[in-house]
Amino acid sequence: MEFIEIILEELGSIFTKYELHIIERRTNYLKLQNAYLEVVISHNQFENSNVLWLGSNNEQIDKVEIDNEILRLFFNSDLKLSQVSTNQIYQ
Repeated sequence: MEFIEIILEELGSIFTKYELHIIERRTNYLKLQNAYLEVVISHNQFENSNVLWLGSNNEQIDKVEIDNEILRLFFNSDLKLSQVSTNQIYQ
């Protein structure tokens, strides 16, 4: 299963709940938007890393990369973005 398919399968209900619509989709890249928010999720298969960007749906305002420290401080989460296994992604 490809990275984007896994993201959509696991997080699709959240995207629907917050009315996030896919505006750009590539093999390892997904950009979603609603009236207020833009979300970018990508996977770099060469570095085996994942990146999550959040920001306002306003091109003049920068997006913020959500990293492990942001997850810990603002979301009280011990989840590491690197915990997604490539075995799971490319089965």
